[in-house]
Amino acid sequence: MLEEAGPELTKLKNTLSVAPLLIDAQSQEYGNPAWAAASLRILILRLSPFEDVSRSSPHLFLFQTCREALKDAYLDFAFFPPAEDRALLSAAQLPLGYGLASGRGMADYDIVLISNAYVLELVNLPYILLHSGIAIDALKDEKERSPLIILGGSSAGAASAILSDCQDGKAPAFVDALFFGEGEDELGPILSALVAISRSGPGFSGAEKARALQAAGEASEGLFYPGKTTKTSQCHAPSGVRRPASRQPYPLLNSEEAGSYKLEMSSGCPSFCGFCMESWDRKPYRETQTEELLDEALWAKRYLGSSSLELSSFNFNTHADMVSLMLKLGPLFPRVSAMSQRADILQNLPGLLAFEKAMGKRSFTIGIEGISERMRLYYAKELGEAEILPLLRRLLEISAREIKLFYIISGLESQEDLEEFAAFVKEIKLMRSASSSATRIIFSAGYLTRMPGTPLAFAPLCLEESCLRRIGGPMKSSCDTNGFEFRLPAYFDEYALSQVLALGAPGIFDALCELAQSGLVFDKNLDRGAWEKVRAILQAKGGLSPEFLGEKTLEHPQAFDFLERATTTDFRYNAYVKAKQALSAPKRKLGRDAEASSCLAASCLGCGACDKSASEREFLQSHSLRAPSLDERAKAEALLKRKAAAPFLHLYVDLPLAMRGAEAAYISSYYQRLILSHCPDQLDNVLHCQEILLSTKRGREFSPNFYGKSILRIQAYDIQSLAAALKGCPSFEPVRAELPADPCIAEAEVRIEAPAGAGASMKVLETALSAYLKAELVAHTLEKKGGRSVWRIAPAGLKKRIIALAESGSDNEGIGLKILARFNFHRYLGHYRDALHQATSAGEMPQLRMISLTRLVNFE
Repeated sequence: MLEEAGPELTKLKNTLSVAPLLIDAQSQEYGNPAWAAASLRILILRLSPFEDVSRSSPHLFLFQTCREALKDAYLDFAFFPPAEDRALLSAAQLPLGYGLASGRGMADYDIVLISNAYVLELVNLPYILLHSGIAIDALKDEKERSPLIILGGSSAGAASAILSDCQDGKAPAFVDALFFGEGEDELGPILSALVAISRSGPGFSGAEKARALQAAGEASEGLFYPGKTTKTSQCHAPSGVRRPASRQPYPLLNSEEAGSYKLEMSSGCPSFCGFCMESWDRKPYRETQTEELLDEALWAKRYLGSSSLELSSFNFNTHADMVSLMLKLGPLFPRVSAMSQRADILQNLPGLLAFEKAMGKRSFTIGIEGISERMRLYYAKELGEAEILPLLRRLLEISAREIKLFYIISGLESQEDLEEFAAFVKEIKLMRSASSSATRIIFSAGYLTRMPGTPLAFAPLCLEESCLRRIGGPMKSSCDTNGFEFRLPAYFDEYALSQVLALGAPGIFDALCELAQSGLVFDKNLDRGAWEKVRAILQAKGGLSPEFLGEKTLEHPQAFDFLERATTTDFRYNAYVKAKQALSAPKRKLGRDAEASSCLAASCLGCGACDKSASEREFLQSHSLRAPSLDERAKAEALLKRKAAAPFLHLYVDLPLAMRGAEAAYISSYYQRLILSHCPDQLDNVLHCQEILLSTKRGREFSPNFYGKSILRIQAYDIQSLAAALKGCPSFEPVRAELPADPCIAEAEVRIEAPAGAGASMKVLETALSAYLKAELVAHTLEKKGGRSVWRIAPAGLKKRIIALAESGSDNEGIGLKILARFNFHRYLGHYRDALHQATSAGEMPQLRMISLTRLVNFE
């Protein structure tokens, strides 16, 4: 994969933590032309380490959309390097931002597309640019060439900190442009406009960037660049429109998330919670039809090898056809999960909770938000104890495995609010005791970040830790007293920096520059001292003025004032006025008769999001939820039992060399794709594939570099039909013998193949094996004859059942060592490293190929 990369990065690639994400088997999945022949070279960058964004999919969506738009583009991924990788790359004076597939630095690409998931990631943007050979001020000399950098994503609307002055064409910026909204229909035209610009590339000169941005801005209203004179508005995808059935499969990264697929069943949110940016940025609410979702799920199963499906939505139970959808998707996947849902719908829609239980759901998340009904009114969260307590009682009655209750602390809570929370917690304790339930209940609280584009952006800010801790402390005490877990953010610094970033405090651009130059980043946690440095800079520049910290008027300039957001400013301000009134209004009970804060089945509230489409308003006003019937509940229960009883088919397979280093989920995906490409008629039959020897936790004791003979376990409803369909396929051979429930290799023939290059000699392999046998106290003799070596194990050594025979030598396949053994290759590799270190300062770990399987047992 790195044949075109610079030699220095090629040497380092196997030592970086992200190296396992890319294995040789993926080379064809990228569909890339030769580097020099590409129409554009596009790098898709995440501002967090892969570990933090492995479960998200925006980078995969971007790849897929780019490939559909530009078949001849070179596409690549990059992630913010974790600390250990940053140290290695910096020591070698290599760029921190580089493509996984090409191994080339960020500066070598024509376009960098950045997906921004949350505001704290912005701390990493100038840092990675600075350490990748790209000036952190996007304004450059007109003749200087550099990639065109565009930032978008779910937090783009809160990224004003990366532009020093959004409306001044001469103002410095970290990026060349931002994209606001949903890119399903917008990214293709933008890329087409960019590829049409005549360049003397690679990269773009200043003059070429100006022409490119103007053309791209004309192709999409959602694209903004400093100096743009036409309007910029948040774009949203049309209701119910999905990507076509001919969609391009994106390359799976080699991780434990390789078999998971996020199915977006809806877009936007119909609610108006005052704190939630998604409630306001992603309007109007739209749903995709069940049949289209089913087609997409089948596509993911067939072409991506997905075995786990997540129904992605802000609240999955607002989908009008949710029950039918889950019953149709359930038989296709071993696991269909749906996380976030509205608690009031779960409580009030007859039969819904019983249906979800029948579908196998055991963990429930409830966003209560305010610690009292007064505070929930402030947040426009119309959820009262009259709904919460009965719902919790029912969850305890069905013995839910876990209940997570989420709260927001604003600093405005009173003693009366805390007393109401304490009484609520005590009531839950009594309920759990009465039910004799073992359900785990977790209370989790976060600090309120006033986000731009929401009503609470007008509210005064709280940047004093003591103000928030005075609320969190009593909440924790109430939970501790009643025997519940309580979680509070560990670091106030991260909240405070998020707040000034989100609202674009004056001077924040300069503060980010200072952080980058000081080497302070956000990697799982914010580096210590970052907030203190930012706070000092903002105070010196007047960024923390009373105007910024205090309550804002309707006329107050806010972040991205030039942007036409999904909802109107007047509507958001009026919502804030109502929130403020709720704090001083007489206490009232919330419930189903409370004023609705949702578009569903309600009169239009006039937020402005549907102004362009009367059909969207009609859909929202006529929207209705259908309660699951008794028959559907019975079908769900029968489905759960049917999946649990589905039998297994075992096949011998030959895991190819290109799969060396693959994770279990990636291997499962690989074989599912292989099976369904050979017999697509089995799409409804096959449930799951699992390689059960080399990629399991026990199998990893051999080595992550293993490949060769192994066994595949396939779960299917009808294994006779599957076996008949696979008959004659050379990739699979039926296992005739009965297998243990949890098989492990007892005896096998393995060939250890040393890589070519310095230190990759027979002496290293042999020295390592002799050291291993000595360490394991295995008595043996070593015979050498005709360029070959044979280790003969003494009878006492054979009783240890560690190794039966070993021989080494050179043949047509190269330098290798054959072992017939139950052998701990993980320990052997430690001795190999020692021998390699003594022989040379450079070299790679050997490849381990399973030649044959002699005996399988269950060691338990």
